[in-house]
Amino acid sequence: LSEKILFGEVKAGQIIMVDTEGTGKEAKFTFKGVPKPEVVPDTPPVELAKAAGGTGTEAAPERGQASGS
Repeated sequence: LSEKILFGEVKAGQIIMVDTEGTGKEAKFTFKGVPKPEVVPDTPPVELAKAAGGTGTEAAPERGQASGS
């Protein structure tokens, strides 16, 4: 990732998508910079929350408050 930044392949303000190519010992990380959306939601879409192991119904903490408090 540091080389991608150093050589200008990813820019400030981008979201970096990390993936892998190949399997086993030949697997390599890939990095792709994508533009950050103008409006970023406080909580991920339901589909992403479910994919991350949640139910998609969890309440987000209020701004300025840590979760679990």
